[in-house]
Amino acid sequence: MVVPTSRTSEPRLEMSSAITIAQTLDRRERHKLGSKGIARQSLANKLRIGIGTFENLVRGRVKRVDAAIRDRLQALLVRELEQEIARLTHELEIARQGGASPCFGAN
Repeated sequence: MVVPTSRTSEPRLEMSSAITIAQTLDRRERHKLGSKGIARQSLANKLRIGIGTFENLVRGRVKRVDAAIRDRLQALLVRELEQEIARLTHELEIARQGGASPCFGAN
């Protein structure tokens, strides 16, 4: 457990966390859509913030991050991960129904 040494370190940790989440979302969305511009616009729309604000977050060019934006970033990441887990679980079930086995290629 990390215990902040002063009141100023906690907001820095929260800001750093928000930047990391924004970068993670950006990387995942770019991989999915194939275009940086389209991915960032999509994420900005999902977060209900301007694209410039989102780009500044990704680049770490912010002095502070509002709690509402940080909460939306966290909620979006959780939602995206849950959707990916559901998709992969479905694919796994389909593969199992088709006769695929985890030890198919094992010797």
